[in-house]
Amino acid sequence: MSNQSFWHRTVPVETLCIYRIGVGVIIADDVLNWLPYSRELFSSEGFHIGHWSNLAPPPILAFLLCGLLFIFCCMIALGVYTKSIILLTWFLLAYLIGIDSIYEKAVFTIHLVVLAFLLLSDCSAKFSLDRFLSKRHRPPEDKSTTCIFAQRLLQVYFAQTYFFCALVKMMNPQWVYQQALLLILQGRWSNDWGVWFTGWLPPLFIRGVCLGVFLFEILAPFLLFVAGARRWMIALGVVFHLANHLLLNIETLSFHFVWALLILYPESGHVAKTVREMRRSLMERKEIRNMLKYAERVRMAREMD
Repeated sequence: MSNQSFWHRTVPVETLCIYRIGVGVIIADDVLNWLPYSRELFSSEGFHIGHWSNLAPPPILAFLLCGLLFIFCCMIALGVYTKSIILLTWFLLAYLIGIDSIYEKAVFTIHLVVLAFLLLSDCSAKFSLDRFLSKRHRPPEDKSTTCIFAQRLLQVYFAQTYFFCALVKMMNPQWVYQQALLLILQGRWSNDWGVWFTGWLPPLFIRGVCLGVFLFEILAPFLLFVAGARRWMIALGVVFHLANHLLLNIETLSFHFVWALLILYPESGHVAKTVREMRRSLMERKEIRNMLKYAERVRMAREMD
């Protein structure tokens, strides 16, 4: 594949539109978990060490900002004034994250980067209220394809996250000597399931999983772009991230990666083809139901005669 084809060929637009819906839901779920703790996390009454900690709002305003951010995320998922709302969401999210560095997590950076890339894309061309409303005012432009550039940026972003995580592990003695996983599952990031697993898993198995995690993260950034290995890496990645979510308190981090693996990385057009087949199947079922209802009405009319 040439460099021009890799970065600038056209692909079905449905992929980015479906991805936008999932991103809106994922960030909304994160924000919903902040709401009960908005006073401690983002208000002037909390303890902050962030760059903008002196700009922390009063408690009631912090709660309202979190609520407004939740509404914005739902609007992104629904595709309402999509580009404008993505931009507003980015600035509001960056402001809240900048207040408190104590609570800062890797998933916050992913929120911001993903929203920025979606802002550059045609993610509202399908499956959005923007598209539905435009049909009522003027004939909509037929936007069935788009440039792959924004999707490729998202793919490269998640791939480099794997790669640099692997490099960090290479320089950490606990990972080199395959002790890190046991310490993580017994540390502050672990949940009840993680602690329970460390009580009965044999040490040799844990050491093997450490090696497997490292190999996956060092190989995934490359094999995800190899056609023959892609589906296997996607399957391994989904299992890997779901296991992380089961054993660790990492909020929506795993969901971001699972959604990216399932939507962004499959062969070009695969997601769009699947969606179109599902829509066609639903339409056929609807037509069959209508025909059966019509036949039933005809039968009842004949019986009455």
